Amino acid sequence: MITDPPPRFSLPVFFGLILALSLPFWVAGALVPVDKLPIKLPISALMAVNPTIAALILIGRANGTSGSKQFLQRALAVHRFRPRRWFAVSFLIMPGLLGLAYAMAVLLGYGTPNPDFPLGALAMMSIVFFIAAFAEEIGWQGYAFEPLQARWGLWGAGLRLGVVWALWHIIPFIQTGNPSWWILWQSIYTVLFRMLIGWGYVVTDRSVFAAVILHATSNIAAFMTPNYGSGYNPLLATLCISAVLLLISLNRSKRFEPGHKRQSLTLL
Repeated sequence: MITDPPPRFSLPVFFGLILALSLPFWVAGALVPVDKLPIKLPISALMAVNPTIAALILIGRANGTSGSKQFLQRALAVHRFRPRRWFAVSFLIMPGLLGLAYAMAVLLGYGTPNPDFPLGALAMMSIVFFIAAFAEEIGWQGYAFEPLQARWGLWGAGLRLGVVWALWHIIPFIQTGNPSWWILWQSIYTVLFRMLIGWGYVVTDRSVFAAVILHATSNIAAFMTPNYGSGYNPLLATLCISAVLLLISLNRSKRFEPGHKRQSLTLL
């Protein structure tokens, strides 16, 4: 049995390794313009695999093959999702939040002209985005979050990890070809979304699968807005997620605080 999560001192190495692994993807994203692709998602988005690769490299060096296997088993253990009532909630939060953001855009006169909802692509998008979310969250949430929470608490950990997460996304955001205001608000939204993912992870008894659901459904909902995400407005999404976090913060729990006892890795 290995401890869960891995030692805190490895986090700077973890972040540095993700950066090194991401450089080729950023270069590829610069070489292939996003307007040459079927949807407005740069090639650099494929860097989603890097957090899991980095985590497995570091755990493998520290704990060997058995340690890496246990780490993956824990991350992929869907049955650890507790309490069960949060399962449906996790699927509904992000579609509801981003759906509200688009409704606000329509009411404010910023809706997409001649909207086309890509329902035909929903199944394929769901598969792709869930695979990508697993690849990211096994590293970000499964490896990096708990050491930060032990020191900084839920919101402090989410804020710090969110800043790293947003900085990691800056180049892909730029490569989408969106204006600077979009990049600014999407970066702020990314930080706040990481805080929400951290909350979802904690209230479901530290289920990485809960983080995966929130992450994947957010991406699916964004691309299901009209014309493959053209109707998505990060400023309005930021306002909506800020309201959700404010409501959550009014019902704090001691398990969110620094120093809360962490559970060891179990597969039961």
